Amino acid sequence: MAQRWYSMLTKTEEGGLPELQSSSNISSAPRSIISNFMVSGGSSAYYVLFNPSSLSTIASAAGKLLPYLSSTITGLMAFFAANSMNQMSQEGQVNKLLTPKQLSVLLGLLVSGWHGLWDAICYRVKRGSKFDGPLFGVVTILTITTILGLVIPIIDTWFGFVVIPSEQTQLQINSPSVHSFGRGLISSDCTQNGTGSPCNVITAMGKSYLVSASEAFKVLHNASTINKVNYFPSDQSQAVLYLGDAASSSNLDFKASTFAVSTQCQPITYDCTHMHPNDSKFNCTPALTGDFNTLPSPVGVKLFSNSSLTRNLPFTYQNPLYFATWAVKEQVDSKSFQNDPGVAYHSDTVETLSWILNCSSTVYEATYTWVNGTVTSFNTTLANSTLGGIMSGPFGNDRVNAALQCSANFASAGNSSAEIAEITAAFMSRAVLSLSVGAISSRKNIIEQSRSRILLTRVPVVPFYLLITLKALYVCGIIILAAAIVIWSHPKEAARLKSQFTIDGLVGTIFREDKLHMPVLENSEEMENGFQKSKEREIKVALLKRKEEWSYATVLFKSGEAVIKFV
Repeated sequence: MAQRWYSMLTKTEEGGLPELQSSSNISSAPRSIISNFMVSGGSSAYYVLFNPSSLSTIASAAGKLLPYLSSTITGLMAFFAANSMNQMSQEGQVNKLLTPKQLSVLLGLLVSGWHGLWDAICYRVKRGSKFDGPLFGVVTILTITTILGLVIPIIDTWFGFVVIPSEQTQLQINSPSVHSFGRGLISSDCTQNGTGSPCNVITAMGKSYLVSASEAFKVLHNASTINKVNYFPSDQSQAVLYLGDAASSSNLDFKASTFAVSTQCQPITYDCTHMHPNDSKFNCTPALTGDFNTLPSPVGVKLFSNSSLTRNLPFTYQNPLYFATWAVKEQVDSKSFQNDPGVAYHSDTVETLSWILNCSSTVYEATYTWVNGTVTSFNTTLANSTLGGIMSGPFGNDRVNAALQCSANFASAGNSSAEIAEITAAFMSRAVLSLSVGAISSRKNIIEQSRSRILLTRVPVVPFYLLITLKALYVCGIIILAAAIVIWSHPKEAARLKSQFTIDGLVGTIFREDKLHMPVLENSEEMENGFQKSKEREIKVALLKRKEEWSYATVLFKSGEAVIKFV
């Protein structure tokens, strides 16, 4: 089965463009570090395109061979013990030979498993000195292999528990970029010949018309499938908006250029009116004066050349843009504005709210990165005066005043004139960008990468390498041990000696003297078979009491009579 290993992942995706990396803002409920490690296997992991059940099955299958390998180790240690005792016996190393008790311990180690190992440890503790001869080596090797035989299945079980399917992000760099989510001017010379008006406005018969008006108002009301005005950051109170692409999604990360607008407004109603219920007139500057009751539209906006609002213009090639906006709103439940100097009350029939705002919009050229459905960086530079002229062009269009009505309705539901100013500022930024799309076209993304989800198997690094290391140590240890025994001993001779380190070998040796000059046999079964074949005599083993002690005895039948001899 084909498989693919992915690089180690922790908090961020690897393999994508450095500029299009998502920020690590991961929060979770506090939990024990040890508990988290045991459950997940640690934060570092490999992700592999392989079925998790199959992977766990393969890993556990190797662990099932351990019992067979344990038997192999026991057999190898029997070879080692036999060869060592043979050498010590031939070389006369009497001090290193085993005592009967140590021989019993050695035989227990080779045939009794855990019980024999426990007896050996208890004997070592009671005796208080090192083991003689081969006993130390046998105890050491069998202790290590026994511990490994216990630890490996535990790690194997843990490995199977922490290896789980995990949905991960796969990034693919698109070079060159294939999407056009950026925005730029449709022409480097964006002025109308003769009139000097920006290229997103057409002036005819004393009236101005928006270029691509249908798309402009779709964008304004968030109904376009091409352009979309977004906030950055997502908090609308800061009122920084930019023109993006309606097709932007979490499936594509990109870096693109665009235009952004930031608008600030402040109430000047108190400075322009007498704040008297029966007086609906306002006089902010000579260029901004009138009567709320006689205005041609209950809402409106005027463009000025400066922040003092002293000179009214249809459009202006400058940046920032200065303008005033007003609204007259009739409503009954407007008690929250009664003591607000930013809102004026007048009218005899129903309560009528009026306000005037002094606003400024700053236009920027922006570059931003979009990663996993959110903006991760946003860099701006102040745009030139030409772009300011383009953004100011729609101010002379009557349809802007009509669009302001929705903003006024929403703003009047606020609790203060500061909220009215905030809501209006955000709307004007949206309006400036939306109504200028006639002079704006799409641009190729600077860089981009596609983002998709893929189901992988999470393999934690710690249990993975721990399991491999322990199993490799176990297997390699057996191979090295076997090679050492073959090199340093005589396998054929050691094999015959090895047979003495068994129950059969011990029994055959004990009762050998009673076999009437029979040759030395390797085990009790061979001895029994020899007697049965001879048919001359049979030997039995008895347990009799002799001088207040129980002893083994042989019972030999000669001519039908039993001959008993104590061992």
